[in-house]
Amino acid sequence: MTGGSSPVPGPEKVWATLSYVAAIVLWLLAPLAVYLTRGRQSEFVRRHAAQAFSLTLTVTLFALSAAIIVGLLSLDSAHQALYIMGPVCLVFVLVVLWYLVRAVRAASRGEFYRLPAWLSIHTLRP
Repeated sequence: MTGGSSPVPGPEKVWATLSYVAAIVLWLLAPLAVYLTRGRQSEFVRRHAAQAFSLTLTVTLFALSAAIIVGLLSLDSAHQALYIMGPVCLVFVLVVLWYLVRAVRAASRGEFYRLPAWLSIHTLRP
């Protein structure tokens, strides 16, 4: 799941790692800003920033879908809606964090970790 055999300079590793880590706080803005500012200078940074943006966009769409499902289930019973969707959302968040940590670790090592297709809608050109 790694790509590229040439060594990656330190600042590129930092920007690639930052595109994932900052997405936790600034959501879609951080990876998009890294993609637009540093993406032209480095293919490595561009690939990671595009993947981080795709991940946050996909998670946003999944969260909106979950909110709609909770809303529909709560029309019947709010307790049952939370009882059903609470564990589903918790597991989803843990899975996303698992893959996010794997991508961050790969970026910090100068490697590329491709996220599963179901977790990352490809929106930006890597």
